[in-house]
Amino acid sequence: MKSDSDFKKTFTAVAIMIGTVIGAGFLGIPSVIVKSGFAIGMFYILFVGLMVLFLFLMLGEVSLRTKGEHQLTGYAGIYLGNKGKIFMFYALLFEVYSAVLAYLFGVSESLSFLFFGEVKYILFFGIGLWIFMFFIISHGVREMKKFLDYGSIVFLGLIVIVSLVNLPRVDLNNFKTIYFNNFFVPFGVVLFSYLGFAAMPEVERHLKGSERLVKRSLILGLVIAMIVYTVFSFVIVGVYGSNVSEISTFSLGKFVVILGIVTMVTSYVALSVALKDMFGLDYSESWKKSWLYVTLLPLVLFIFLNFIGFDSFVKILSIGGVVSGGSIGILILLMFARAKKGGNRKPEYELKIPSVVLWIIGLIFVSGVVYELLNNIGFV
Repeated sequence: MKSDSDFKKTFTAVAIMIGTVIGAGFLGIPSVIVKSGFAIGMFYILFVGLMVLFLFLMLGEVSLRTKGEHQLTGYAGIYLGNKGKIFMFYALLFEVYSAVLAYLFGVSESLSFLFFGEVKYILFFGIGLWIFMFFIISHGVREMKKFLDYGSIVFLGLIVIVSLVNLPRVDLNNFKTIYFNNFFVPFGVVLFSYLGFAAMPEVERHLKGSERLVKRSLILGLVIAMIVYTVFSFVIVGVYGSNVSEISTFSLGKFVVILGIVTMVTSYVALSVALKDMFGLDYSESWKKSWLYVTLLPLVLFIFLNFIGFDSFVKILSIGGVVSGGSIGILILLMFARAKKGGNRKPEYELKIPSVVLWIIGLIFVSGVVYELLNNIGFV
């Protein structure tokens, strides 16, 4: 009976991980892999996946060393002080706004492609979508949470099925080319596709009383994400080669484009509601202010970025992944080091990671942030 209970708890915890980590961001992975070459792309899917897995396990140990229930900002406040808490808040804020903006562009491009066969009507569809989302978010969608979760799982299942159906069409010649001058291109998008550290507190709450299952659940969740990204990218790049669209659903036909729109819209709604709750519940902002922060700012940024020509789904994912993912990753490394000495609870597992490894991971994140910023302002 205990094994059945453990299986059910682990299954649900892994589902929470998958539902948070695997979002619509992975639709941009094949297009950046094509720019660098399949071998380099696979390196990033596996290397970044393992690096994020280590970070999840570190965060898991931090939570197990700390009594009580906390959000990421709470852990940062405990181990890094008020400045650390503020920095974590802004890193999470940047992640959510980047995702919302990316999905706003992604859905707009998809609708323009669906109706006109081209993506030059992004601004028109983006404003129309924003008006629709404005009313949806303002009227509250908490009762839709189960629908949103199931919708994401159904979409993921259909994408896997589509990938397997297309597997016989894979042309191995599409994997031969490597572009070393674009070696760093996939990093930001792949990192963004693994972001989901906010799932950790929810996993911890679900496994309360069964904390021994935390490590197993985190490993399974990240490994499944790595497998999904690998299979999806292998099939899309193998079938379409250099003809892969920036939003990969464009290459799979109108039905899959519609599925992509649905999952991006559900992700948009879920993130917006979570952000509104963060402003209202955690920072005591009024309902009206929270609502304006969540709805108005994305529209202003969308119009501005469209005006200056920075309207790429993949570019936004890349910047969001590197800046927010890198910042959160560095904070987790610091919290992990502090919790080893300052925790107030004996954890169910302990990681034995040499300090040099922590420094290397931190250096990778810092280098990624610097490169991405310099690259987007034209210095590299």
